[in-house]
Amino acid sequence: MAERALLSLLIVVSAGSAPTPAAWASAGDADRRLLTAAARGDLDAVQEALKEDADVEAHEADGATALMVAALSGHPDVVSALLDRGANPNATNSSGATALMWGVERVDTVEVLVNRGAEVNARTEFGQTPLMIASGSDASSEVARFLIQRGADVNATSKSGFTPLMAAIAGGDADLVELFLKQGANPRAANKAGWTPLHASAAMGDLRTVKRLLAMRVAVNPKVKGFGTTPLMWAAAQGATDVVRRLLRSGAAVNVHETFHGATALIWAASRQPGNPETVRVLLMAGASPRARDEDGDTALRWAVRQGNPEVMRLLGFRGRALSSTSRATPTGSTDPPSGPREAVLRSLSLIQPVAPAFVAKAPDGCVSCHHQSLPSMAMAVARERGLKIDEEILRQQAKATLDELRRQRDRLLVGIGVPDPLDPAYLLLGLAAAKQPADSTSDAMVHYLTLKQAKDGHWRSALHRPPMDDSDFTNTAVSLRALQLFAPVAREQEIDERIQSARRWLASATPKTTEDRVFQLLGLHWAKQEPQTIEGVRAALFAMQRSDGGWSQLPTLPSDAYATGAALVALHESGVPTANSSYRRGLDFLLKSQWPDGSWLVQTRAQPVQEYFDSGFPHGRSQFISIVGTAWATMALAFAVDS
Repeated sequence: MAERALLSLLIVVSAGSAPTPAAWASAGDADRRLLTAAARGDLDAVQEALKEDADVEAHEADGATALMVAALSGHPDVVSALLDRGANPNATNSSGATALMWGVERVDTVEVLVNRGAEVNARTEFGQTPLMIASGSDASSEVARFLIQRGADVNATSKSGFTPLMAAIAGGDADLVELFLKQGANPRAANKAGWTPLHASAAMGDLRTVKRLLAMRVAVNPKVKGFGTTPLMWAAAQGATDVVRRLLRSGAAVNVHETFHGATALIWAASRQPGNPETVRVLLMAGASPRARDEDGDTALRWAVRQGNPEVMRLLGFRGRALSSTSRATPTGSTDPPSGPREAVLRSLSLIQPVAPAFVAKAPDGCVSCHHQSLPSMAMAVARERGLKIDEEILRQQAKATLDELRRQRDRLLVGIGVPDPLDPAYLLLGLAAAKQPADSTSDAMVHYLTLKQAKDGHWRSALHRPPMDDSDFTNTAVSLRALQLFAPVAREQEIDERIQSARRWLASATPKTTEDRVFQLLGLHWAKQEPQTIEGVRAALFAMQRSDGGWSQLPTLPSDAYATGAALVALHESGVPTANSSYRRGLDFLLKSQWPDGSWLVQTRAQPVQEYFDSGFPHGRSQFISIVGTAWATMALAFAVDS
């Protein structure tokens, strides 16, 4: 979660968790049976435990009651039974969470609780309310509407200054946003970081809400404190041309530099993958300066070159020959390449294993990340499965560091805060699975967070524009559904399966645009057990993207690299392609030739920075974060070809 520096100040999301029997050590036998039965939705067992004099207010060590765990697991019949026996609908755990907050995914559960006296404006110690949580995804918009009808405060404010209106905008339901505004939600509210509804709607590319807010005469150039980002910058990053045009028409400042890295709206637009030429054209016509530079001295053109979009480059003054798959240099690699997959994997393991724990020691607040914890752990696990020796203690340390941080955040996770990026919990769960970490109350909380953030159509949205790893709804959706598969609480298995099938349908119908999209479309469909004919079609499309050098590129105009090649090979192999396949062998040859002597692969960064730079100890300077991920993918692809 190292990317918290920027995003955590801007967007707060909604989550929850399911307790596990291990947390109930202080309860008596009958109480423990009641808690277990309530979590699993076993009505008969609940009634039996109550007959045995179980306390209807039995609770875990942190105060979560049987009613709360039944609401969380989505069992309205058990909720009703407990209320009939006198359960307090407003009981709280140690952080002030209630059953209503934990039950917002099901309108029937919410109706039962509210009709029996649950307080719709209850607050946690962090200031979160049921309405804030319910508004965070369009999948629970019906619940949000019901809560508003029953008196929920549309202007409630969390301790960070976050409001239900901001949550609804991030949730993607424009009709719900309109309802909030009609009910008197404050369009000028700002959280303590200065993030406003206009920032949120611009970042979502929500033209309807942007127009509505501007008609209400909100400020058009509010800046996030400490970062200086404006709504225009977020719309430009989204490639939302109509929103950019509307903001400019209302007086948005076009040449303002944000204060975190010194970028302008034009630089943000040029940094987008794969880039929207029309957005760039509109900004230039409004007077955006193509000569403006960020703090590293980079212009919009230099950022456009990184993204490899010829039309955007031309608009920004590029006069060289058109980019092609062969016009940009492939990383040189080693003059002494490894003799085969085994040697290459051993070289990379000797590098990524010690660097991963070093990152935690150097990172702000000792935080963990997807790039230095999850992906290296996944690579180590594949190597172990192929009979290669890994440092088991380091793998254990990675799992412990991840769990230690997330356990500290558990109360926040339960009410929807505590992680800066929706992709974090999904990838971190995959890292824990690689370390063979069993499910517990912390992983249950992460699962619930993911279920709350799933959109009505089944997918998970990407919140950051950090290509290639964190810029794809396909990635978010595939990794999230896999995390749910691996850590689904027993009490929610049927519900989780339905969610996975919903995600599968979205993956099968959505149109991929990048190699990353194709890779995770294939992985997600394979994990979700899509029918073979569709899998074969997606697999063929990914094969067709292979270059003459044997590698894959992130975009057609970029060179082949280890990130795209390794990820493509992993997806192909996971979906059934043997390592003896000729295309797979060509991909392996590319990786063997491009590995550096230190065991790494260089992948050039293309992402705008979202945190202060620090050296984690992995090679390649400012490209080290994406390079360690590329190295992990390459290691997995090569390890599959090692004779076990």
